[in-house]
Order: sequence, then structure tokens, then C-alpha cells
Amino acid sequence: MKNILNGIELFLKSLLSDDKSLIKAIKSLGISKPITLIDVGSAKGIQPRWEPIQSLIYVYGFEPDDGARKKLSNTAGFEAGGNMNYPYALSDTNDSLNLNILKKPSHSSVFKPNYDAISLFTGRVTSGFDFDYEATVPARSLDSLELEAADFIKIDVQGYELKVLEGSKNTLKKCIGVETEVEFIELYKDQPKFGEISSFMEEQDLAFIDFTTLTRWERDSMTSLLGSCFGGDALFMRLPEYMLENFVNDQRMIDVYLSLCLLYRRFDFINVIIEKLGLTNDARYKDFIHCAKKSRGKLRSANRLSRISERLIALLLGHKAGVNTIYY
Repeated sequence: MKNILNGIELFLKSLLSDDKSLIKAIKSLGISKPITLIDVGSAKGIQPRWEPIQSLIYVYGFEPDDGARKKLSNTAGFEAGGNMNYPYALSDTNDSLNLNILKKPSHSSVFKPNYDAISLFTGRVTSGFDFDYEATVPARSLDSLELEAADFIKIDVQGYELKVLEGSKNTLKKCIGVETEVEFIELYKDQPKFGEISSFMEEQDLAFIDFTTLTRWERDSMTSLLGSCFGGDALFMRLPEYMLENFVNDQRMIDVYLSLCLLYRRFDFINVIIEKLGLTNDARYKDFIHCAKKSRGKLRSANRLSRISERLIALLLGHKAGVNTIYY
């Protein structure tokens, strides 16, 4: 049975994978300068989503932890260039910050863990949130660094996201999108939650698009399938209308926008740009449009497979399967 399941998994991966098409599509645009990714809290390295186009991006990585940063410097290689050596924590001012280093380093934060909330999940191993020591690290606002380009920002700083964003207002003006970790509960004491971050981003004309991940915890189990949804990663982007109003004559920005929309599977946004700018029969965009259609077709195939599994779950639970039903 295990071999059968492994075989099915490999077959589905080969059927639905579009990494090669993704690279081909973005390369076909011949973007004048590499796409710039600002990675704030880069201890885990580049996100898997970005790996297929690693050769096409320039990465600025910010990680105040010395050990994690040295490891990144030894392993991170980007053909288009990059600097993963910034020893700063990002904030809203140029100062220093006291970091609460926890037993699991990736849980460390400027904020203290909210043990009242964490202790409710008795079925989980939460020792990673135990306090280890305090460290003082240099902090900078992203705006003060005056980076040449900032196409996209990814943030993972355990509750400190809003302060990072508040120190990036000028940088955000030239930014197409942001993917940031968010929480719906106070996992850390006094941390800003999703609503505050979403309101701030709306003020910067960056619209909330979707959650790329959602994290759930069950109180009495390590299982995460069911349970309270307490956080995730939120995607904010410029809407097509904003791009057409502000960057219609900037070919690089339009091409980077199309590339990022493809990377995050925002096919409807791609179609708006293509149609409004009359690019459907433009030879320069022929390969990109073809690859986008192919990728969307694979996503639809994946969706059909997921609908089959949803119907099976509905049968098991005695429910009637509906569109976008969540079986809790």
C-alpha cells in the first residue's frame, strides 16, 4: 500500500509540477534587472515557492542571529546576486532591540511569549517557547538603508511584523507585494494582530489577497488538521488597477508584476494586465501567456482532484459537499 501511495504521489507531482514552465515564462520577459526579494527573518533560508526562480532574483537577507546568518552565508547562492549578511533586526527606528531568545530559536521574538495562551494547548510540546536568554542586537529601519530596489518583501519575525512595516513606508512605495506572518491571537504579549497589519497595508495601497498558509493547533493533540486557527502567512499585493494607473509606462515594473502574479498563482490579475494593455497578440509576451495558461490548467486539474477528496470526506461525515466547504 505504501508503495502504491508513493507511486501516486510521484505521478501527481510530475503531472502538476510547473517549475520549468515558471522559469521559462519569467525568463521570456527579459526583465532588465533581477527581481528583488527582501527577506526579513531569513534564518530558514529562501521559501520553497521562490526556489524555482532562484537564478532570477537578487536577495537582501536580514537575520540578527549570528549562527543562523553564518549558516545562510555558506549555503545561500544566487546567480543574480544577493546579500544575506545584514546583521540587523529591522524595526521602525535605528536603535537596538532586546530579543527574547527561546529554546527553539525560530520562536524567538522582541515580544515575550504569551504563556497564558500557549498553556491552553496541553496536548502540544510547547517547550520551544521556554525562555533561554536575552540578547541585544542592532536595529535599523528598512527605509534608512535606502536599498536600490524592493520588488517584494517577505517577513517572518514572530509578532514584530508591524514595526518592521512601519519602518518601511518609503520602501513600500516601490514594492509590488508583501508576504508576512500574521497571528489572530496574542501568541506573544502585546503583539499586533492581523487586523492591525491589514489596516496598515491598506493605507499603503497594498491589498490583502489571500492566506498562503494557515496554522491550526488542537488543544489536546499534536495534530494540526483540526483545531483553532491562530495564524498564518498573508499575501498583500498591488491590485492590477493600481499598476495600470501608476506604472503603465514602466515596462520593468509591469513585467515584474506579471512574474510575481505567476509565482503566487494570481492568474486573474495577469489576465487584467494582458487585456488592458492589449498584450494578447504581442510576440514578446507569447511564451509568458502560454506558460501562464498551462500553469492555470494544472492548477485546475489539482482543484478537480481536491474536489474528489472533499466529496469523499463529505460522504464519511454525512455532509453534502459544497463549494469551498470546510469540514469541522
